Amino acid sequence: MKKVIIISDFFKEDFEKQGVPCGGAELNDAVLFDHLESKGMVKSKIRSNQGPTKHMIEFVKQNKDEVFLISNFSNMHFRVTAALLKYCKYFIYEHDYKFHRYRNPINFDQFRVPENQLVNVNFFKRAQEVICLSKLHKDIFSENLNIPNIHNTTCSLWSDDVLDFMEENCESEKNSKLAVVDTDNPIKRKKECEQYCISENLEYDLISSPDYKEFLKKLSEYKGVVILPGHPEPTPRVAVEAKMLNCEVHSNSRTLGVAHEEWFNLSGKELIAEIRKIKERTLNHITERIMSV
Repeated sequence: MKKVIIISDFFKEDFEKQGVPCGGAELNDAVLFDHLESKGMVKSKIRSNQGPTKHMIEFVKQNKDEVFLISNFSNMHFRVTAALLKYCKYFIYEHDYKFHRYRNPINFDQFRVPENQLVNVNFFKRAQEVICLSKLHKDIFSENLNIPNIHNTTCSLWSDDVLDFMEENCESEKNSKLAVVDTDNPIKRKKECEQYCISENLEYDLISSPDYKEFLKKLSEYKGVVILPGHPEPTPRVAVEAKMLNCEVHSNSRTLGVAHEEWFNLSGKELIAEIRKIKERTLNHITERIMSV
């Protein structure tokens, strides 16, 4: 059996070592990577800019008979992507829109990026599969790149431990306020979320916690959450978490990728059960696809 080499900008453990909250992409990836490692399929995990570029290229060539699984690769030198394209079989587990320089097609009509602003086109075309996280995500890729090798998992991934925790807290008593995530990440648009609450005369609190489960516990105590993504976000994890915790989601369906999924009308324990099924399907699909190469 061929082994898998995983490449990403960051891993969950990078955040844990620094004692800072982990990014949503890395939380999602950890579920997949842990699954593949439990199957004995992983040869190594490396960061996208690990070492000098020439060493990365040599590493790619030396492992051309293995299968590469590439998550976020914004920090990867274009010469490394060119080497992967030329020598290797690889899958791309996509989290945003890296066919655009700024990874964000929100300012374009129908999210169609002008052809002269497209990047990484051949890298996506040559992938064994581009794995997207929602129908909106997949559709935007299809419209911009016109490639057939795209798969929609329909959602992000959560560990069984976290899903169990949300199941324990989804029936918590709610207050009458909305929650706004207190973050400096501009793509989350905290100020716009606050302005929405003010203009609609809705009471709200800013919530945050460096501890993931503590944040979920806080969220479970609110009537709802305001999420106004600054890009067509494939799977805003907090939106799904809010619905699993029986909270309302105040948002804009145009940029809320999961709002287009069939399961988005579910909430609470019913949604948690569905997310468990999606997780199993996703892990099985990716595992089988990698093993078939």
